[in-house]
Amino acid sequence: MLKQNSLIRLLLLAVPILFFQCSSEQPDTAKTKPEAIQVNLPRNEKASKLPRFKTLKVSPDLLTPGIDLTGRVQPLEALTIVSEIAGKTRSSTHLFNEGETFSKGALMVNIDDEQARLDLQARRSQFKSALVRIMSTIKLDYPASFQAWDQYLLDFDSEKPLQDLPAVNDRQLDNLLSAKNIFSTFYQIKGGEEQLRKYQIYAPFNGVLTESNFSPGAVITPGVPLGKFSRTDLYEFKTSIAAADVNKVKLGTKLKVRSNASGQSWTGTIHRTGLSIDPATQNVPVFIRVSGKGLRSGLFLETTLEGTSLPGATRLPNHALTRTNEVHVIQDNVVKLKPIEVVSYQGKEVIVKGLSAGDQVIIEELDGPIAGKKAVSK
Repeated sequence: MLKQNSLIRLLLLAVPILFFQCSSEQPDTAKTKPEAIQVNLPRNEKASKLPRFKTLKVSPDLLTPGIDLTGRVQPLEALTIVSEIAGKTRSSTHLFNEGETFSKGALMVNIDDEQARLDLQARRSQFKSALVRIMSTIKLDYPASFQAWDQYLLDFDSEKPLQDLPAVNDRQLDNLLSAKNIFSTFYQIKGGEEQLRKYQIYAPFNGVLTESNFSPGAVITPGVPLGKFSRTDLYEFKTSIAAADVNKVKLGTKLKVRSNASGQSWTGTIHRTGLSIDPATQNVPVFIRVSGKGLRSGLFLETTLEGTSLPGATRLPNHALTRTNEVHVIQDNVVKLKPIEVVSYQGKEVIVKGLSAGDQVIIEELDGPIAGKKAVSK
């Protein structure tokens, strides 16, 4: 019994020893497995932590960039209305107020012409009397001319403008008419008729009053501006182009002109260009004639003129360029700066040359310098 108890004690002591040996060997075996995993883990974790940027894979192509032109609408014709005579104005169909529109030939200003008209009728009557007094002489001495002058008297109306005098082919008859002041009186009356027309001012074209300086019933002084009148059926879009591109401007070229404010568009025609270069901007003025509903003086317009074809060019957003005309490209997971040539700016985009096919150009806005840093494309 004693021997059996001793054997049991020995077994109990042996079990911990064996367990200790097994546990001391186990870490060596387990240690090899984490080391095998740690070979790949750091590399995967490092790649996933690299910053990502939106890029454009370059594929240079033949581009024909347009030349953006901007400017404001101005009326083709605008004038200041001035009266050449004095008088009291009358009311007319249209009020002479700012914003009033007038069609070509419509009465704009009506000055009281009653006295001038009566004076002119009296002078015509006197002229007719002078002709009647010499008709007997013409009949006796110049019978070949009598019928023409007799018909002139039959058609004579003192309330209407004088008709042209009959042709005078006889020198002696010409001297007779000059001696009787027929010619001088005729031209004086014609001058009075022309003066009478100035009592009414008619619209020279379809337009609108942009300024008014008098009301009906006011007394007008010669030479004082009465208002300003601008054409509304035809406008010009004044813009400018770089002197280097002026050879691309061809008179008669039709362009699509648009307004971002109203969303409307019209067809314009290049009508003329300036002959001088602005020394400050090195630009040449270009005038595009345009018409249509919705146009107003001062409206801001845009258009695009087709430029020169450019082989091996790439279109990028403006913010992709640095101030030194370089772009950021990702090569072998490293950001590098690559110089380029700026060909043309196109609003928010730019046309460049100098990039190679396959270049990964970063096209998102950057907060700071990143050249030399490791990165990948999104």
